[in-house]
Order: sequence, then C-alpha cells, then structure tokens
Amino acid sequence: MIFFHVLKDVQVISRGTGDVVRFRAPRSPLVGIQDLTSSQIYFTTHAQYAQLVKAIPDAQSVLRVLDDLAVDMIRRQDTFPVDISFYQQGIQQEIFRRHGKSIKIAVINGMGFGIGDSIVGLQALNIFHGRIRTNYKRISIDMFQRIKPELRPLYQRSNAVNQVYDMPQTLAKLLGYDYSMSLEAFTASPQFNSMPMIDYFLAKLGLDPANIAADEKRCRFPARTHLANKGGKAVDDLLASFKNRGCRLLLVHPFASDAVRSVPDDHLKTLLDYLIGHTDYILVGALDITYENKRYINLASMSKTVEDFISIVSRMDAVITVDTSTYHIADCFNIPTVVLFNTIDPHFRIVYYPHTRGIWLAEGRNSLATRHKGFTERDRVELDAVYKQFDHERLLRELDMAIESIRSGAT
Repeated sequence: MIFFHVLKDVQVISRGTGDVVRFRAPRSPLVGIQDLTSSQIYFTTHAQYAQLVKAIPDAQSVLRVLDDLAVDMIRRQDTFPVDISFYQQGIQQEIFRRHGKSIKIAVINGMGFGIGDSIVGLQALNIFHGRIRTNYKRISIDMFQRIKPELRPLYQRSNAVNQVYDMPQTLAKLLGYDYSMSLEAFTASPQFNSMPMIDYFLAKLGLDPANIAADEKRCRFPARTHLANKGGKAVDDLLASFKNRGCRLLLVHPFASDAVRSVPDDHLKTLLDYLIGHTDYILVGALDITYENKRYINLASMSKTVEDFISIVSRMDAVITVDTSTYHIADCFNIPTVVLFNTIDPHFRIVYYPHTRGIWLAEGRNSLATRHKGFTERDRVELDAVYKQFDHERLLRELDMAIESIRSGAT
C-alpha cells in the first residue's frame, strides 16, 4: 500500500466506478505529518497511485507520498487494523482464536482485475468466511479494490462480501476495521507462481491449504441456476436447435487478456481447421474471431457480460481454452476441459479440477515462465516456435481423458 495526502483540493473521475472522487487538502499550513487528520490521508495501491498521478494535472505539486517513518507511525496506531499475514506452519492466528459478537475485515486489492482471479479468490474468501463464522456472530468483510463494472455481479453475489469500495480511500475509513490483508501485486509473488492459485489465496487469508478438502477448493457460483439462465432466449434457442439434433457443442476460447497466454493469431485457423476435420463437434466461439465454417458458431455478439459468458460456458459439452477464466467457469459446471498453458505449470491452476486436463506448451522456456502479461517480439518468436510443434492429436487425447473422467465419476 501507499499513503499520501494532497496540498490542494482536487477531484478526478474514478476509472473503476466513473464517480467523481474528491481529495481534500488541510485548511491550515502543514508543519508535519502530525498535523494531518486520518480524513486527510489516503491509501491505495502503487499501481493505482501511478494512475492517479497521470490523471491529475501537475501532480508533482499536488500529491505528497508519506515517507516510511510516517507510514510506520500510522501502522503502529492501536486503531490500525491487525494485518493478516501469510499462513505460517503451526501458528494459529488470533483471528481464529478469538470469539465475539462482531468482526470487521478489510481486504485490500483482494483479487486484482481478472475474471479468473476473482472467481478463485472469492472461493477462497467464502472458505475463510465459513471458517470464522463459528467464532463471531456478525462478520463484515469489505473489499477495497478497483473492480471492472462487469465483475461487480460476482462480488455482489458472494455470501462473504459485505461491500466493495473503490480506491483511493481515506485512512479514517481503514481505521474502522479489526483486521486487514493486502494482495497488492500478487501475480508477481513467488508464492503465487509456485503453488495452486486457490492455495495461495487461502494461505494469504491465514488458512492452512492442507487442511481444506480438495473438493471445497473447486470454484462455485452463488445462485448457480440463476447465472446459468442469464444468456437470453436467443442463445437458448440457437444452442438448443443443435442439441435437439444430437450435436455436441465444443467451446474454443483461444485468447486470454494478454497475448503471452493466448494462441498466436497465425496458428488459430490451423487449430480450428483441425478440430473441424477430426471431430464431429459444433465449434462455438464467444470472441470476435473471423472464421467461416458451417460448423462454427460465433456468439461474440451475445457474450457482452460476464454473466452472458458464464451462461454460454454452462451449455457446452466440452471446452478447449487457454489460461484464462474459462476453465474455472467450466469446472463449476463439470464440463470436460483442456487448457493450453503457455507460461505456467498446469498443476498450479487445475490440480483440484477433476475434469480438466492441462498441456504446458512452453515448458522449459524460461523467458515465458510465470508470465501473466506483457508481450515482446521475443515472446512472439518463442510462441510461434511452440505452436509450430503443437501436437493436435495430443489435444484430442487429453479431451477424451477429460470426458472419460466424467463418465467414470472422478472427483
């Protein structure tokens, strides 16, 4: 986190909510940090502070970051929430020992900006909420993070989330909590890239992942049936028309939010042609891809929201995707899935998904390892070489094994 104050009143438009955010400066000259009230000190993440600097004209003369000594003074206040640290073997945190009427917890930059991160992180938060529910009569867990508007329904439907607040916020707001935890820049954390994603979130919340059953770590959607029926009558009728003729539907989702985790454009047609030629599936896409074939349905125009996309995924017979949210959603509906991983060992993403198979295409290529975003010319060359050697037959073998796991009742 970063703490700052302003030297003059300023307002900006929030990139998260579109609301006007006002920052208030002290009304009398400052002598030192002690002259600032908690309502005049703001906190946010380093990334969001950098965005704030870009949004404010002449930001250098307006914004002042508190130095380490001042921040240490703030954190030492009795009213500052106790930090929930990363789980340490054999050490039970105070939050799990205490019992009382109520508890308030602030989760700062909890699950980042991604759909998949949010789905997995919210499942961890639901588990955490369930573990402390027996200790407290009233639990309030608030999220402090910038959430894309399309992701808000996921947070609003979570039984664990009380409220979501955009950042920056005042220190006064934070001081009202008993505990806090921050996942700022978690994708750069060595632990995040060396353990299953759900285990990382659980450990960050102070839980021992080894004590959580594997099935409990699978993601779930609150009001799952409601979400699965949000796609609209047009999608229902179109997909039902194929299902009624005995056709099987295969969602092919080749792009992630960043090119380093996606199927390269130059190799996408080859992949789709192979699936058309070697399977009897009707291929379904939910992205704006130009591909013409009577057995390819493009539903991009009907997949405008996260809920639309969840609805489409829920209707599939099988899924082939890259390292993005799609496979987390597919597992919620027990849909056999194969995931193409360019940058990370599949174990760290799908180990608890019994009907999901992973192929690590760029295994051993260190320049791509544990990358989540950014795309260089070297990456392009590396991925081009990887996909030129792509074993399409293996892809279908892995899909058959995922389907067989459903038939055999694997859990």
